[in-house]
Amino acid sequence: MKAFASCSKWLPLALGLGAWAAVACSSEPSQTPPPGGNGTAGTNVGTGGSAVGTAGANTQPTAGTPNNGTAGSSIGTGGSTSTGGASTGTAGAGTAGAGTAGAGMAGGSGDGLFGGYHTSGDWSGFAFAFETAPATISPKNFESMVGVDGPYCVKGTVPGTAAYTSIAAVGVHVNQLQGKDAEIKTLVPQGDGLSVDITVKGGEKTIRVQLEGPMALTDPLQRWCTNLTANASGTIKEVVPWGSFNTECWVAEGGAAYTKQPIARAIAYVPDSGVVGTDYQYDFCLNDIGPDSVTGRGTGSVVASCGNSVTWSSASLSGTQDAQSAGNAYRAQANFWNPVNGSFTMSLLPGAGFKLDTQSCKTTTASPCSFPSVYVGVDGSGDRSTGSLPKVASSITSIPTCMGWSSGGTPKTDEYNVSFDVWFNSNAQASEAEEFLMIWYRDPPSFQPAGMFPVANGVVVGGQTWTLWHGPNHQGRKTTSFVAPNGIADGMAYQFDLMDFINEAAERGYITKSKNLIAVMGGLEVWGGGQGASITGFKTEIK
Repeated sequence: MKAFASCSKWLPLALGLGAWAAVACSSEPSQTPPPGGNGTAGTNVGTGGSAVGTAGANTQPTAGTPNNGTAGSSIGTGGSTSTGGASTGTAGAGTAGAGTAGAGMAGGSGDGLFGGYHTSGDWSGFAFAFETAPATISPKNFESMVGVDGPYCVKGTVPGTAAYTSIAAVGVHVNQLQGKDAEIKTLVPQGDGLSVDITVKGGEKTIRVQLEGPMALTDPLQRWCTNLTANASGTIKEVVPWGSFNTECWVAEGGAAYTKQPIARAIAYVPDSGVVGTDYQYDFCLNDIGPDSVTGRGTGSVVASCGNSVTWSSASLSGTQDAQSAGNAYRAQANFWNPVNGSFTMSLLPGAGFKLDTQSCKTTTASPCSFPSVYVGVDGSGDRSTGSLPKVASSITSIPTCMGWSSGGTPKTDEYNVSFDVWFNSNAQASEAEEFLMIWYRDPPSFQPAGMFPVANGVVVGGQTWTLWHGPNHQGRKTTSFVAPNGIADGMAYQFDLMDFINEAAERGYITKSKNLIAVMGGLEVWGGGQGASITGFKTEIK
């Protein structure tokens, strides 16, 4: 038998991702709209707020800056539903009063894909849009943006009301897992300030950006805002120091400054003018928002290719066949180790990669049909490449690594991942792993990594943001998986130092560095589909 992949553990969609995620409900007023960017928030009613002026009168805004009261919290619980179904959300309430209910949808579509997921630094969570009548907004959600992180574009009208109760906004949760009805958590922001990138395409040029704590619905002191105005080309792109946010940004030098209290979300919106008959048209895109200068572990980058070139001993493989490069520095394996049905063939590529020319196997079990891959070290049959492996992990200083891939036009619903599979064993001559580390470039819709649920999200390693999983695989062996929430490097390549991932896992107690690193593999775990997908390049060096 050839090399086993560490084997993702399958969570049937029939169970719903709510099996591991808390459901937002109306008894939790601090919860925002349903996750997934897939539902309209509950209503958002703002405090009237006194503007600066004589006898309580509103002064005229300067340079288009809104001079109005606090917008209410963006919090309003969207109703929980079965996957893809619509329901009525619980009304959100601002300080000034209650609004009407918003319509919500459960996160995700019927095919298990989740759109509108945003990552920036150590922030990760679903994007959402909402409005409070009489304001209008379009679109209502971002559920169609599968595997795409922005821009989150909205447009509509914010009519003026005497009580400042009209608002339309787009926002992101800062600590939320990627799943149906995922719990909305908080974090303390890192870095020097908030990096904001907005393009104003038309209408009102001043956008209010607001940070919100977990109790922002009922506590106006958990809403910190600032007003940003686009330049002549419609661009807002700046880093706002955390201390520049305050609880009354519509009053000069008013309110309490933000001092890095825990936050649950950030929103960008056009506030109510406070004058009946004065309506604001808006049309803007939230391109990116998140903490500036967050330093994770190590660096990495998406590049055009890995720059490797090899000559293979065979042109194509199928079944359990394998091949080696000239000098045996790299090996390739078809690795059709779970042939429940169908077949596949692969052609080998000069970048030390391969392409799935045909693929007809399909399974719904935890074990994939195959793990076609390129590797250094050893496989499950004991075949070995030449080079530096095995080697005790703690004695390794760095492992410069690169892998490129292409979906080749395969549908997003195809059931395959693109992943590294890294093996560790206390026996240097072993041909199987006691512990696994995986890095997923692509996450299939119906299968998850080993473990019942993620152990962390917003984990920054190698210049990217990852969701971290840990748990036993189908063989009961410890498996640690770093998953790119929106996928990474399709049509390109991602280069990084593999030791950064090993060290991150080891410091969390998941990988034992006193064990030997015996294999580094890169390929596709295939449960179904994938014909035409390829690993375009593979390169690694043990130092």
